[in-house]
Parts: sequence; structure tokens; C-alpha cells
Amino acid sequence: MNLLRRIFLKIIFRTSLVLVIISLASIGHIYYRTKRATAVNILNYLKTRSLNDNGLFLTAKQNHETVIKAFLDTSTEYTKFPLDLTQQADLTWVSNRQKFNQPTDAGIYIGSPTPKLSKLQIQRLHKAKYLASHFGRAFHPYFPNLYFTFEGEQLVLYAPGFASGWIFATPPTLRFSDQSWYYIARPTHNPSRETRWTDPYFDPMAKKWMVSGATPIYLAEEFIGTVSCDVFIDDLLNRAIDEKFPGSYNYIVSDEGKVIAHPKFHGLINSNVDDLSVSEKTRAEINQHLRAIKESQPSQGVTTTETPSDIIAFFPISTTGWKLVTVYSKNQLWSTSFDSVMFLFLMTAFMILTEIIILIYVLKRELKTPMDLFVTSSQSVAQGNYPQIPEALSTRDDEIGSLAIEFNNMVAKVEERDRSLEAANSNLYAMVEARTAELEEQKILAVHSSRLSAIGEMAGGIAHEINTPLSVIRILCEQILEELKLESSNKKRMKEKTEQIDATAERVARIIKGLREFSHQDALHMVDFTTVADLIDDVKDLCQEKLRSHSISLTEVIETPQSKISVNKIQISQILINLINNSFDSLGPLQRKDKAIEIRQRIENGFLVIEVADNGPGIPTSLKEKIFQPFFTTKMVGKGTGLGLSISLSIAHKYDGRLEHETKDGWTIFRLTLPLEKRKKI
Repeated sequence: MNLLRRIFLKIIFRTSLVLVIISLASIGHIYYRTKRATAVNILNYLKTRSLNDNGLFLTAKQNHETVIKAFLDTSTEYTKFPLDLTQQADLTWVSNRQKFNQPTDAGIYIGSPTPKLSKLQIQRLHKAKYLASHFGRAFHPYFPNLYFTFEGEQLVLYAPGFASGWIFATPPTLRFSDQSWYYIARPTHNPSRETRWTDPYFDPMAKKWMVSGATPIYLAEEFIGTVSCDVFIDDLLNRAIDEKFPGSYNYIVSDEGKVIAHPKFHGLINSNVDDLSVSEKTRAEINQHLRAIKESQPSQGVTTTETPSDIIAFFPISTTGWKLVTVYSKNQLWSTSFDSVMFLFLMTAFMILTEIIILIYVLKRELKTPMDLFVTSSQSVAQGNYPQIPEALSTRDDEIGSLAIEFNNMVAKVEERDRSLEAANSNLYAMVEARTAELEEQKILAVHSSRLSAIGEMAGGIAHEINTPLSVIRILCEQILEELKLESSNKKRMKEKTEQIDATAERVARIIKGLREFSHQDALHMVDFTTVADLIDDVKDLCQEKLRSHSISLTEVIETPQSKISVNKIQISQILINLINNSFDSLGPLQRKDKAIEIRQRIENGFLVIEVADNGPGIPTSLKEKIFQPFFTTKMVGKGTGLGLSISLSIAHKYDGRLEHETKDGWTIFRLTLPLEKRKKI
């Protein structure tokens, strides 16, 4: 990754990190500022909404007070307005169907069994019918009905949309004292004599969900009935629920926790269900809201809940004992805050990215291009060239210009130094070649010297080995001459003696041939297949007489005499002769009759193993690590070169072999291991 890209990525990373931190802080700041502002706005909205909704219920209360005042006024006579009642088969009294005009008139229902009405009760019915018809038409734009309920199951109802249902279809078993819209205003439930409102209920006659407001009527201190009106739940939803603060929802709940109106009612109010309630989940949310409202103490205000995470604004609805509650989810605040910050983030990021792109362009032109030129020039210097930075850069009046000047100076000095080094290297190379040739020649001489030393050590034995056959030849020749002087010479005996001479001469020739090959310098690089038996026989011929003359037995244990190996026979013979000479030097001074040397051969895992073992005193432990070092010897001065084992180890390594030493069961063993296949050429 180049420098410019790293700078770009670091700038992007750090800038992004700063933007993220600032954005997170901004989201929190905007959230809390928005939360406070939203709480104030919701509360102001709720106050305005509550004033409108309070107006509805206050109007209902004032209407009731106006009607009651007119009802208690005795200055007006209402008997001229006929009741027009008829008795039905179930003994109930109702308005006459033929004369009843539902859009303009109030209807009357008197439940069964009906005792004889007193004059006062009849007067009340006249007055109630007139007032219900008169005020009901006036109030109808705001309320769907107006009705009186008196003790004794007496109902006077103005309801243009559904009065006939109540008047003509009310079952005789219905008791008004059991209906919530009546008993909530009776003295036992309303000792304060205020206007009271019911919980939502389903009116089977109107076929609508509604709440009813009832105000008690007292004559002196006697409770005689109620004046009431209804509010449809769907109207309440339209007025108080659907007209909401943006992003929120409203519901109305009583002080006892009863849900009066809720957006979830929309799917229920027109389905004629007998239970208008919310789900358990919604109920749990409302309970959380109510607990938060209760803990906040004031009758109106704003509070919050954590589960669910909401802002709760609440305001009482006068005369009802209800609260209008507005719920605004905090998640919307987070969403709004996030949207605002995201817009700022994107705008800031765009501006910063633009600046970075401009910066990258400037850096590329002013920094990267010159640096690339420096890199290319440095690589060219590494390849042996000596380029110069162009004058356009070296004349710049800044750090790049100074660097270009210093670079050109450095290249000039490098070129001068390289020229000197080349001259010195040429001289050194010639000296190394000469010295290498000298060392190689010395190495060859050392190997040859080692072989000659081995020949020297064997010289006495070889001379005796040759002299003995020569003496035998001379005696046999004298015997043949004497035999020829006789007239009766024995040709058979002469033939035997001649054959003995030939065999003896062959033996001498073989010894001389082996000695010549062993000492011949030109045979060092010849590689050929040879059998194990030939290899060991040649070595025995050179060593056996010397060993015999010192009472040292030489035996061999050959497992595979015909096994062949591709080696330089002279080099392997040199290893074996060196090992046998070392064993001889170890055994020679000993005054023992069991002095012995064994040559052992076997095949192990594709390797030829030849061991030279002797039963001499062995090698001291302190010297075992040194015996293969060049020029190390335990022999007397002038008797050994100290190169025998070192050269032998070197020859073994040339054939990917090993030369190892160990002491086992009283035998000092040197083990030569050579691979049988894939020989390395020497």
C-alpha cells in the first residue's frame, strides 16, 4: 500500500471517527432539546384540546342545569300539552304511535306494573315532555338526545334517531334503577348531586356505543329523577382521539382506570360487540401510563415512562372525572434527532470528502509523483545504473528540491565507490582464483602424501611379500636346471615346478599392480563398478604380510561378496588401508597372542556397510571427538601425518556416505557406510 493511500485512509478513518463521535453527541443533544420542546408543545396542545372537550361536557352540564331550572319553575302551566298515552298488552304505557312525531316530539314510556299516577306525577310528565321536546331540538346539534327519568320506571325521551326503539320496544322487565345512566345520579351514588358520566356501554336501541351524563333533580330535598344526555363514542373518538398532536395518539381514561375512548375502539364501535375493551398489551401500556401519572402528583402535566418508552401528557376533563391522555413515543424523538443529525452528517461528510479529494490531488501532484521518481531512481541505482533527478525537481525551493540535490550527490558518490569496488573486486577475484588453485593442488598433494605414507607404513611387509616368492622362484629354477642335466629328466616334475613358478610370479605381479594403482595419481577420478570381494582382496594383498609378521590375524566376514558398487576403487581402498594401518599401530606394541583384525561386510537398507574392527586397547574417551580432525595424530613425531582419518571421512562424504566410530564388546570398530544406488560422480 503506497503512502498516499495510507494517508487517505488515515484521514478518512480519523475524520469518520470524529464525525461519528460528534454525531452521537449531537443526537443526544438534539434528542433532549427536542424532548423538552415536544413536552411543552404537547402540553400546550393538550390544554387547547381539553378546553374544547371540556366545552362539550361543560355544555352538557349547563344544559342540564337550564332544563332543571325550567322544570322546577312553577310559574308556567304545561297541562295544555297532551300526553297522548296508550296502554300496551304488557300493561306498560307509551306514547300514541299515530300521534307520535319522532323528529319533533319527546316520547313517554311508563313501565309495568303501573300504579295510578298522582296529579303531581302527571304534571311532571306534561312538563318533562314539553321541556324534552323544546330543549332537545335546541341541543340536538351537539347531543343526540335529551331525556328525563323519574322514579317509578318513567322515561321521557327526545331522540330523533332512536326514540321509538326505547318508547315502543322497551321490555316491561327493564328497571331503570339498574341502568348506569340512571343510578349514577341517585343519592346513594351521587351524594354531591353533581353531573355524573357513565363508563362506555352499548345501547341496544340506538345500536351504538355511548357514554351518558346524568344530573339529579331534587324537589326540596327529595330526589325525584334525572335529566340526561348521551355522547356517542364514535363522536368522542372523532373529537378527542382523531384530532391529535402529530406523531402521537390520544385516549380518555377515568380516574379509576377505565378506558372511556381509545384509538383501538375504532374497530369495535360499529361491530355491535358487548365488550368495548383493549387488548392485554394495550391495557398493560395504559397501566404503565397511569402509574406514571399517579407518581407525578399534579392533576395535569407531562411525565415519561421507560417501558414503553413514551412521553405522557395528561389533562383533566371537567365535570367527568376523566383525563385526556396524549402519548408520544420517545422513539420518534430519536428518529427525528437521527434524521437531523444524519442530514448534518452527510453534508459535513460531503464537504470533508471534497476537501480530502482536493488534498489528495495536491499531494499526488506535489508529493507522490516526485516520490515515485525517487523510488524508481533508487531501484535503478540498485540495478547498477546511476540516474540523476531532473532539474525541474532539484531546482524546487522546498524539501523536495533539497532531497533531489542530496539524492544526485549520493548517486555520484555511489558511482565513484562502485567503480573503485569493481577494480578491487577484479584484483581480489584473480587472487582468490590463484589461491584456490594452490589450495586444490595442496589438497591433492596431501591426499597423495597420505597414500604414500600408508605405502611407507606397509613397505616392510610388501618387500617381504615380494622377496619370499622371488626366493621360491630362484630355488625352483635351480631345481629345474639340475633336472635338465640329468639324462632321465622327469618332465612331469618339471611341469609342476614350472606351474609353481608361474603362480608365484602372478602373486608378485598382483602385489606390484595393486601397489602401483594405489600410488598412481591419475586414477583418482576413475569411477567403475567393483565387487566387494575384489575390493577387500586387493587390500588384503597389500596388508596381510605386514600383519602376519607381527602375529596379527586378519579375518573377514563377508555376507555378500559379489555385491557391486560404483566407486573409485583406489579411494575406497585408501580408506580401508588407513583403518587397517591404524588398527596395526594399536595392536603392534602389544605382547599378546590373540591380536586380531576383522573386516566385516553386510547390506543394510540399501547401503553397503564395511567395518574394520580390532581388539586393541581402543581410543581414549578424551580423544574421540578429535580423531577426525586434520593433522591430529597419536603416533610419534615423523611417523604419521594426521590426515588419514580426515581424508577418509572426506572421501566417504563425497559418496554421500558416512564414516563412524564406536567401541563394542572389546572391539574398536570403524564403520564405512556407502549407498548402493545413485552414486555421486567424483
